[in-house]
Amino acid sequence: MIQGGSNDGNGGGGSGSRPRLPNPRLKRALAGLLLSGIALLACSFAIRYARNARDATILVLGFLLAVLAATVLVCLGLVLQAVLAGPGDRRGGPGTRPGPPPSGSRAARPAPEDHAGKPVPPANGLDTGNCPWCGGSPAPAEGGPAALPGLGCACGAIAWSGAIQDYSLVVDAMVNHFGISPSRIHGNIHEPENRSWFSDFHLEIKAVEPGSAGKPSTRWWWFKRSLPWEPPSGPMTDAERLAWLTSQGEKFYDLMYDSASPRSEFREAKEALEDAIALAGRMGRSQEVEGLSRRLEHIKAVYRNQFSQ
Repeated sequence: MIQGGSNDGNGGGGSGSRPRLPNPRLKRALAGLLLSGIALLACSFAIRYARNARDATILVLGFLLAVLAATVLVCLGLVLQAVLAGPGDRRGGPGTRPGPPPSGSRAARPAPEDHAGKPVPPANGLDTGNCPWCGGSPAPAEGGPAALPGLGCACGAIAWSGAIQDYSLVVDAMVNHFGISPSRIHGNIHEPENRSWFSDFHLEIKAVEPGSAGKPSTRWWWFKRSLPWEPPSGPMTDAERLAWLTSQGEKFYDLMYDSASPRSEFREAKEALEDAIALAGRMGRSQEVEGLSRRLEHIKAVYRNQFSQ
């Protein structure tokens, strides 16, 4: 139950704590502002009703001298207070001790631990571990087999948990997830030993054994698909880079026909041709800009009419 009272840094918070006093410096500043405002108002009235310019000048000079004297007195008072105050009374000085946290505040809590002193696994019902590629923490994913739990990582990797006999279900879920057309795959994809077709579709697979689930026949099947650009052989001129970008765009356009839902292939082809168009424009090759632009529009139309419906 939270007690009433002040929650200052001296550990107050009970019924016997001292009430919080206003800051004396703040009181002096407010009093000075109030007196200055009153003096300014009085001076303005005196100037308005002064009999001649000489009287008004005398009043203004007197007001400025009064403000200067008040400022000097305030500064002297602050210096005197700082000199007479002890080292333990200054804010942040060596004599201060941090009091206990306020009774209503939230203290930082350490990570939960079990009785053996080991961190407790995530409370998502899955013995997941981390992504084998980026090391990130995966999250539960949907869209796979109803009988198998799934995971997804921000890097694009996907995983399903199952036994060896569930490999065919896992592969079917992976093919559907990445939009790969089964008719383009050669051989029996449900054979665990047959992984030669993975390289044709830029697929990687990693089987991770569960950590503490106690089920040796169950594992996480991790998959990731990457569409690598062909690295250049070395430094390129603008003309060579233009030809390289055009070839990359055509390569990813061809890969679109290997997938039932080629979102990634279309994105890479579009990016390569857009970079090629920009480079051709900087080189002053207007004809190549027109030709590449027409090619890009054709690829967009193919993707829109055949794949995005």
